[in-house]
Amino acid sequence: TRSGMALGEPPAGARHGNLGLNEVEAIGADLVMRASQDAGVTWGSAMIVHHSAGTPTLPKLVLAPDGSLHVFFLDSGFDSQHKLLDAVHSISRDAGATWTSERLTTKSWDPNLSIHQNGNPGWVGDYLGAAGSTDSVWAAFPVASLGEAPPLALPPPLSN
Repeated sequence: TRSGMALGEPPAGARHGNLGLNEVEAIGADLVMRASQDAGVTWGSAMIVHHSAGTPTLPKLVLAPDGSLHVFFLDSGFDSQHKLLDAVHSISRDAGATWTSERLTTKSWDPNLSIHQNGNPGWVGDYLGAAGSTDSVWAAFPVASLGEAPPLALPPPLSN
C-alpha cells in the first residue's frame, strides 16, 4: 500500500553516478527507496530508508548537488500511542545503500489540531516540500503543536 510516494530526478549539475530515477514510498512501518536506471521501465529492489515504530508518511525526496539523497517525511513513531507526528530527515551518501535519520521537530504534534483551509479539522494534507540548491537542501512542513499548522522551513545539516 502506498501511503505516500516521491519521485526524484537529479538536479542539473548533480554528481549522481547511476542513480537515475528514484522512488520513495511508505510500506507499513518501513519507508523504502527503489531506483530505476531506465526512466522507470524497471525498478531495483527496495532499500530501507527508515524503519518506524509508527507510520511514516508523505515522503519527499531530494538529490543534492553533492550526490547525497535526502528524504523528508512525517512519522508517528516517536509517540508511544502513534497518534502524534514529527518531521524526520533521512540522508544517504552512498546511493541509498545506508541511511541515517534525525528527528527535526523537538515536540510531537497532534494532526487533529490542524485545520484545513476549508475548515475541516484534523487535516495535515500533503503540504510537505523539499528542494536542493547548490549548497543546501531545504524542507518545509506543517507543525500543529500550537493548534495551528504554519509551515516551518529549514536547511538540515549536510553532514552526518
